[in-house]
Amino acid sequence: MIIENLTEEFIDKHYFVLDKPYYVEEYDADGFSTGRYMDIELGTEWEVTDDSYVGGEIHLDGLSDGYGWLEIPAEEFREYFSAHEWQRRSS
Repeated sequence: MIIENLTEEFIDKHYFVLDKPYYVEEYDADGFSTGRYMDIELGTEWEVTDDSYVGGEIHLDGLSDGYGWLEIPAEEFREYFSAHEWQRRSS
């Protein structure tokens, strides 16, 4: 699903998947740049949260193993990620 309107309601109902190759600057646990960049694997899953560590427009927490968090501009978020509805788990 293409991401157009990032309302709180929309964000709460979706997780997001990286659809295009993307790399980001790495930050340490204190929020300082390490001067290195890392590739983010295609197909990794992310959740948008209200957190903000380095002042990015969109904060994503990794749902896939090996990924912590990202903060990126909203325009890049819309370009590189697609939305997928959370599925209810049956008990």
